Amino acid sequence: MTLQDLLERYNGFFENSHLAVGEKADLTSVIRNGMVMLIPVLLIGAFSLTVQFIPIPIYLRFIREWQGGFINTLFGYISNATFGLMSVLMTFTISYCYMTQYDNGKMNVITGVMTSMVCYFILIGAFTAKFNTALLGSQGVASAIICSIFASWVYRTVSGLKIFHHRLFSDGVDIILNSMIFSTLPACLTIVIFALGDLIVIKIFHVNCFHDIFVGIGTWIFGGMGRSYFSGFLFLLLSTALWFVGIHGSNVFSRVADELFQSGIAVNAAAVQAGQAPTEIVTKSFLDTFVIIGGCGSTLCLMIAILIFSKRDNVRRLVNFAAIPAIFNINELLVFGLPIIFNRYFLIPFLATPIALYSLAYLATTAGLVPVITNEVFWTTPVFFSGYIATGSIRGVIMQIVNLAVGVCIYMPFVRKFDRAKEAEKKKYLGHLVDILKESERSAIPITLTNMRSTSGALAKALASELKNILAQRTFRMYYQPQFNNEHKLIGAEALLRWNHPDLGMMYPPLIVKLAGESDIKPELEKYIFETVASETAALKERTDYTGHVSVNVTVSTLKSPGFEKFLAGLIAQYHISPGDLCIEITEESELILDDNTIALIDRIRQMGFVFALDDFAMGHTSLKYLQTNQFSEVKLDGSIVSAMTENSNVKDIIDSILYLSRSMGFTVLAEYVETQEQCKLLEEMGCKMYQGYLFSPALPLEEFIDKYNTEWKK
Repeated sequence: MTLQDLLERYNGFFENSHLAVGEKADLTSVIRNGMVMLIPVLLIGAFSLTVQFIPIPIYLRFIREWQGGFINTLFGYISNATFGLMSVLMTFTISYCYMTQYDNGKMNVITGVMTSMVCYFILIGAFTAKFNTALLGSQGVASAIICSIFASWVYRTVSGLKIFHHRLFSDGVDIILNSMIFSTLPACLTIVIFALGDLIVIKIFHVNCFHDIFVGIGTWIFGGMGRSYFSGFLFLLLSTALWFVGIHGSNVFSRVADELFQSGIAVNAAAVQAGQAPTEIVTKSFLDTFVIIGGCGSTLCLMIAILIFSKRDNVRRLVNFAAIPAIFNINELLVFGLPIIFNRYFLIPFLATPIALYSLAYLATTAGLVPVITNEVFWTTPVFFSGYIATGSIRGVIMQIVNLAVGVCIYMPFVRKFDRAKEAEKKKYLGHLVDILKESERSAIPITLTNMRSTSGALAKALASELKNILAQRTFRMYYQPQFNNEHKLIGAEALLRWNHPDLGMMYPPLIVKLAGESDIKPELEKYIFETVASETAALKERTDYTGHVSVNVTVSTLKSPGFEKFLAGLIAQYHISPGDLCIEITEESELILDDNTIALIDRIRQMGFVFALDDFAMGHTSLKYLQTNQFSEVKLDGSIVSAMTENSNVKDIIDSILYLSRSMGFTVLAEYVETQEQCKLLEEMGCKMYQGYLFSPALPLEEFIDKYNTEWKK
């Protein structure tokens, strides 16, 4: 059973109560999201560490001596406040992600987060006589993950008990004070449980705190073991495995690395000085030079594999940020930012790559192809430089090149699999997002997708951001769905916006409009649509003898926005639009207040040469009110009416009434979503003689539309 299987088994134990429809609670996603939230801090910390440890003697001497070491001190403050507090910050972010994802309204989220942080300080023995401040940084990640998940769960469980839901004060008392009082006992019980657990561990194992167990186990495993291929193999396997679950393996086994492997360099140096051949192959510098390339898990190989084989822009951008620190073997940004830890797609290569590179370098050194390392190399020395310095030979550099190539080949299939899995996952959450939007449309209950606290909400935010970028690049495409009469003659077309996402495929059009509205770019988007349609309509008229109109959807807010009337006038002048070429469709879903100013605005736009249609028309009071002004030349039947008319006689009566109004008031009626011959025949019998739908044609790009017109539709 894998780590992922275990987590999935216990997901039911930590039941979800605050996810979007169709989403599954997932502890790994909570941990992953919490770590991703650390990326800004990790970026700053990685930059600071890089500045501090560029392994150039003249540079290091300068930053440590100039103005009393001002530069080194400055960036030391920053690195200590970022990487030096990584576990503290991680406890906060993971606990926050847990609390918000599993929030059932019965607990105070902020108090829960603070409770988790108190429990974390208890587990690492903070403020005790033997407290190691390094545990506040990457060394304490294990305790951070344990506290953020289990303390949050205990607090949430206790908060859900009915005993804590009684009102202690009257309604007039400060609601925040009430909330804090209600949270006190759950927080207290959680902290007491963790404090008792820590005391029990200290008593039984005779350690300073819970975290010391990890270090003690590492020392015990390697006790009495000498420097050999097996000890190096076991060291790499265990330290890398610990890294994968968020425990700083290098620090857990730091005593082993110093006492067992570091001393090998001194043995080799003494042998060389005595005129003898060096004998100790497995040393700390050997591991740093040939195996831990870019950091634990040989992550420089992973970064190169991502840059070559990954198609996911966000991952490639992260690698670009992480590249410079990784050159100096600082890889926390990638490990916690991608993240690698708790990522089942990288478990095998993360463990296998260091072992493979270690074995390959060991065999090459044993065979005499690579000199035994006799020079100590500082851990931040970049690849290739370290190979030459450590061995004093170009063969050390060649060995590193070979190992990099091997590591990239190992990571390559897993990078591709990760890409495919994330693409499938993204499509799944896109489906959830579309379902939520459709349910909102069906129930008429408004929802703000980008405000949802769920994975689908996060996807909505990401898509909204992408939408802004695509609009700025002006790379959307317009498709055109033809409209026919009962004689199968092409009479018009509707312009429809299409966004073919590189990962998710063709996007659901109402979702585009919804996200544009939530991002405050809908007016800009609709202007872009109008301009594109005007340009392409001009091209259509030039390349065919098409005489119909092209309909363009617009929301009421954009129609009434300042400058839009002038914008339309500019389109007529620029593209030489003839009267009737463009039809402005206003959907009934948008509330159109037909006051004198709006009627005058529509009149002026009609005088320019535009015609107006009322989209998604039904028999509601609002729809009938719109018709009283005689501003609309065409009414498009709501698609739900057309779909239901063959099964519901009442719907047919509604359509009959609309057609009667059209004859008496002088507007035309077009039926959308006509998909079967039965629907078409029934509509014609009732007197509706204009249609649009898949029975005739899907929406087509302009080039295909022109080809179809010239070969099939032209009469």
